[in-house]
Amino acid sequence: MTDEQIAAAKRATERARAILKPGDRIRATRCGGMAASYTVAGWDGDWIVSKSGFDDIHAHHVIRLNGQPVNFRDPSGRVDVAPPPEHRNRSFGEVTMDHEPTILERLEAGPPSDPQQVARDYEDAADLIRRLLREYTQLGKNFDRMRRGRA
Repeated sequence: MTDEQIAAAKRATERARAILKPGDRIRATRCGGMAASYTVAGWDGDWIVSKSGFDDIHAHHVIRLNGQPVNFRDPSGRVDVAPPPEHRNRSFGEVTMDHEPTILERLEAGPPSDPQQVARDYEDAADLIRRLLREYTQLGKNFDRMRRGRA
């Protein structure tokens, strides 16, 4: 990281320290463009520590606070977001990619006022549940095969 990037990260930490308190729910971007939610427990140096003990969350990557969009970066900074599915698991370095909100992000934002959007969200959620069930079922089959192979 350059000296300028380090200084910007320190400023983001200072802003977050002034606002975040134990028990706050945050959402932060992770490596690979994914995002995860955490409950703030405290700080370890410049790192936010979650209630579950996860201790490498930086204020620079926090994108939501208690369900509301937040940005602790300098005003010129952009919030990193997850890349579209076709670009996941690819390295983008410093590139920030914009994307349409996922069904989980839309649901976290609260109910939409447009009835057609409610119907689309319902279908997206149903598709996600079906996909997760297929993956879970496949994992179970793989586990059974592995267990039988060792028995």
